Amino acid sequence: MVSRLYCKTCHYPYSTCVCDAVIPLYSPVPIAIIQHPHEARHAKNTCRLLQLGLYNIQVNRAASTFDDKLTELCTIGRPALFFPTAQSVDFDANHQRFMKNRPSHLLFIDATWRKAKKLWHSNPVLHTIPQWHLSPAYSSRYHIRKSSFSSSLSTLEAVSHVLKKGYSVDTSPLLNLFSVMQQRTQRYATNDVQ
Repeated sequence: MVSRLYCKTCHYPYSTCVCDAVIPLYSPVPIAIIQHPHEARHAKNTCRLLQLGLYNIQVNRAASTFDDKLTELCTIGRPALFFPTAQSVDFDANHQRFMKNRPSHLLFIDATWRKAKKLWHSNPVLHTIPQWHLSPAYSSRYHIRKSSFSSSLSTLEAVSHVLKKGYSVDTSPLLNLFSVMQQRTQRYATNDVQ
């Protein structure tokens, strides 16, 4: 069996490399992704695209309970967590209130729903942060990876939406990068089958 060669910049196989589609944007607010290690290994994870296409972002890995660095991220400044909980507030209906409170940084969980919920329950420090969710009216453009929830968005889509609606950032380069990755992955998979 021949091993696949990977691009050293985007870390996708050369057959699906997306480097030519990267137009980096600057986020006016720091973004921290809490990523489950299994998600990091998933070939179709969108956090990798965010790291390529967005400045002012950091990715932190956590499989269960948080280390000191992640706990500090949740307790210093005025963080805002985007994760649907019983206490979370609809960002789309209340984004002016969100902006009035001016979070110091934004947190997103990058994992499957099951693992994201486990991270949420295992780390009570997350429960102390103001929690927000996106309107369930939005449908995902993530057609090469399915979720068990019809209203779920990929991490890239969630970050893009918050930056666009809350901070007036034109996130079309990020969404284009997302589309390019899906088209090339799908085309490669189709050619591989033939």
